[in-house]
Amino acid sequence: MLIKWNRANAISSGFFLLCAALLYLRRPNQFTRPGVWNEESVFFLHQLESGMLSVFKPIAGYIAFVPKFIHGIALHLSFTNFPWIASILTFGFLLTILFLISKAPTLFHAPRLAALLLLLIPSDSECFMVSLYTLWWAGLLVILTLVWQTEKKAELLRYSLLTLGALSSPLIIGLIPLFWMRWLYTRSAHDFKFNVYSTLLATFQFWIYQTTNTWKPVHAQIDNEYIKEFLRKFVGYYFQSNSGADFFKILFLVLFITSLVRAFQKKHLLVILLSGAWIITAVLSSIRLGGPHLIDPLNAGPRYFFYPYILMGWLLLSFWPHSHALKKSLVALLLVAGVYNALPILKRKHDKLEWKEAIETCLSSSPEATHRIPVHFAGDKNHLWHLELTGSQCRKLAEMALFP
Repeated sequence: MLIKWNRANAISSGFFLLCAALLYLRRPNQFTRPGVWNEESVFFLHQLESGMLSVFKPIAGYIAFVPKFIHGIALHLSFTNFPWIASILTFGFLLTILFLISKAPTLFHAPRLAALLLLLIPSDSECFMVSLYTLWWAGLLVILTLVWQTEKKAELLRYSLLTLGALSSPLIIGLIPLFWMRWLYTRSAHDFKFNVYSTLLATFQFWIYQTTNTWKPVHAQIDNEYIKEFLRKFVGYYFQSNSGADFFKILFLVLFITSLVRAFQKKHLLVILLSGAWIITAVLSSIRLGGPHLIDPLNAGPRYFFYPYILMGWLLLSFWPHSHALKKSLVALLLVAGVYNALPILKRKHDKLEWKEAIETCLSSSPEATHRIPVHFAGDKNHLWHLELTGSQCRKLAEMALFP
């Protein structure tokens, strides 16, 4: 049966082609010479211990189902071609997230634009096209279920997305208060049941964190300098990298405060929920490593700006329907400034590592021989991590795969 080609199909096709192109622009080398990154190397040791059951083994103190599942599927298809398969699966997952943002029954007024703003956040592309960092993308599913339409729509999908997101990212723990705030506004019976379920998932992730995490938080003194640096990094840098961008920063904060006050008065639920999520993710990101002075959206932990910057863009979009002409002009100015700031830093490249050759050498060696297989840390050959495997371990991993 032929698909009837109409304007809606043309727009949808153009939208997804644009999304695919932007993903390519952000990490072109993950399409042309994909690599293995950071803690992905540890997942191979987990596979040796537990096979596919290792998807439930905590990493950094929490369950990260999606990245470990992608890793496991890629490994069980081919050990020597693992980077290529993991990159293809990651590409598919990211496109799925973008599709859900654009099509799920949420409160977004311009869902396609919300998806595109995600791809144009003004930070380094660390979280793009790397299977390890799909946990950050999976966390977006939690936010989607938070801003679901208030009518009872696609409840099975909502529960499924929450489950996948909550078992892949600890974000659910920080956002639980917002789910209950939402219920205070909706007083919906199905929202109440959904919140009970989300609280159980958050409790589970928190219990995993408390019982397995070995990382100790670094406490920083919160004073005027801390607050200034926080606003500079989490607001000003969105509009102008490596600058305080005082004009844009003040303009955004004025629009934010006035829109939030009006949202509480008029019960604009989307603005309230996105505002809460932005504040929570920015604060948690700031305190994670001991303060905003230790992180940077370009060079030092850009992943910690992934949620706050996405939510800033979505917040600006949420202001639009409730704004007069002047305010809409100011919102448009801020959106354009954010996208313009992203353009010079969209693309991230990395050096080529010979994964296949290293694995083939390991497979052909004696069982006791130890090999240090290089994996990426920062993307250049001068700063690498190494996965240490014996010849015997390499053969065991290869035997798991369906193909060489």
